[in-house]
Amino acid sequence: STLLFDKSIPRLFKDLLKGEIEIKRDKALKQYLNIGQAGEGLLFLHLAYKYVKDNGVIAFVLPKGLLAGISWFLARALLASKFHLKYIIVSSDPNKGYNFSEGASFSECLIVAKKVRAHDEHEETVFINLLQKPSTALESVILAEEIKRYIKSSDKTAIIKACKSIALASKVDRQQLLNNIDNWNRLCAFLSPQLNETVMRLYKGDILGVTMPMTRLGDIVDVVGLAVRRGTFHDVFEHVDIRLPDSIPALIGGEERLRKTILVKPNAWVRCAKPQYLSTAAKFLVPDRIWIDTTRAIALFSKQPLVASMFFGLKPRERNVTEMHLKALTLWFNTIWGILSILAERTETRGRWIELTITKWKQMPIIDVSSLSSETLKRLVKVFDECAIKELKRLPQQFNPKNPDPIRLHIDIGFLKALNPHLNEKAIKRELLQVYGYLNIALKQWIGS
Repeated sequence: STLLFDKSIPRLFKDLLKGEIEIKRDKALKQYLNIGQAGEGLLFLHLAYKYVKDNGVIAFVLPKGLLAGISWFLARALLASKFHLKYIIVSSDPNKGYNFSEGASFSECLIVAKKVRAHDEHEETVFINLLQKPSTALESVILAEEIKRYIKSSDKTAIIKACKSIALASKVDRQQLLNNIDNWNRLCAFLSPQLNETVMRLYKGDILGVTMPMTRLGDIVDVVGLAVRRGTFHDVFEHVDIRLPDSIPALIGGEERLRKTILVKPNAWVRCAKPQYLSTAAKFLVPDRIWIDTTRAIALFSKQPLVASMFFGLKPRERNVTEMHLKALTLWFNTIWGILSILAERTETRGRWIELTITKWKQMPIIDVSSLSSETLKRLVKVFDECAIKELKRLPQQFNPKNPDPIRLHIDIGFLKALNPHLNEKAIKRELLQVYGYLNIALKQWIGS
């Protein structure tokens, strides 16, 4: 499958196009069909489809979750099948906001689509990422004219300026749009064409010329846990002041001090009111939400199984996936390529405040640690052990190419050399610093630094 290894997604999309899917009977696909928190926007989008005539054009401002959210999958399927999606416009302007609606604080996107009876194989969708939003209606009109001029050109990507507004524009053909229908956000995830291209190569198993096997996280581990934002964790686990015979270790909260290093220790004891949830205790943790400004280590490791209020646990699905495999996987999530994958797959709630649900983690493209040789695995675990207790800088401060975080360099170079011990370290470092430079600028633009 070209859709990042998830065979259920192309099957679902194909059935949707044919009108042959029975939602209630297909439990495996239920995660893609649950409207969840999508809200009323999806209902109005459906009404627009029903009442707009052929060749009519619709324009909607919707939550940015439309591009990547699980609950919005049906909306993406509707737009891709019944419309020529002409424009997707998002904002990465930290000063004027990540939204378009007055009074809204969450991230939004603006879509323009033309209803069609049949699709042209040469259809293109133009992604516009606003680095600086227009301040006036006149400036918006001037920017729109510049975008129209770009569309007529042969350029695939371009930086477009109009007065004080700046936008990054890119053209995506219909096939690429369909291939990424599970997450359109990855097509405009970064304020850098080079980084977007790096992610596309990464998903094919190519990092700086080093090849590696890829799969989905959910194919080799179970992602378990309770989401604190809905109050379920504290409904199930009761915090106790002292260790009791029936209490278990827990990690409560997700503030910066808890994730300075990959190795984490429990900070509380809890009692479980519902014994079936004791199985959610795990040694390997991935976050429920990430605040880009202060995040340091992404994935965490505990020497003893614990339950967490703001993290999900990773547990092997197969017997051949051992603790060594999970250490290698945790190292992966803390490499620059793991971080790029997470940022590309994110559900953006408010600018750099991002969310990753259990389903998102299950779909996350990862290195297939289960197919690595024992020698490669040992080398990866050695790098993990060397870095687990070393303190990382904040994420926006890790990638300054002139002064990179030494632990960041150690993780990334060590990871590459574990995959291929014969690599030239100086050459690797040169290429890495170039990628660091792209990400450094993108992060600073995104958070307004």
